[in-house]
Amino acid sequence: MIVCSAILFSRNFMYDYQRVIGVSMMKTIEENDIIIINKMIKNYDKKDIIVLKDSKNNLVVKRIIALPGESISCEEGDIYINDKKIVEDYIVGETQSFKKIKLKSNEYFVMGDNRENSIDSREYGPIQKEEIIGKVIKIIEKKDSKI
Repeated sequence: MIVCSAILFSRNFMYDYQRVIGVSMMKTIEENDIIIINKMIKNYDKKDIIVLKDSKNNLVVKRIIALPGESISCEEGDIYINDKKIVEDYIVGETQSFKKIKLKSNEYFVMGDNRENSIDSREYGPIQKEEIIGKVIKIIEKKDSKI
């Protein structure tokens, strides 16, 4: 009984796993890969891959591109944080240009790695820290997964 309680507590409050549906994080995460999520991490950094709930209460996986207080823009496919171009060696496709956005003290700007096939902060705006479920700490490729 204690073991079952510990497992349920761990799954509900500390860690979780999800099978990925969709292609917005390709090439980093492929459809049907399994991700392990640490729900205890509350400090997030640029390039962290996180899980959040969208407006329809679906879990979605995105990458943090800009942190609270920063400004972000895109010109000719290049992302600028506080007017400095960043290097993104993980993206697929081209990023459409958008005007500069200044994030508030509790906002994050998230995007999918598959830029042409991702609904993210470019469409629904910055997210609040409270919307973040956890940080992806492990990716199990579908060819390796037995879950």
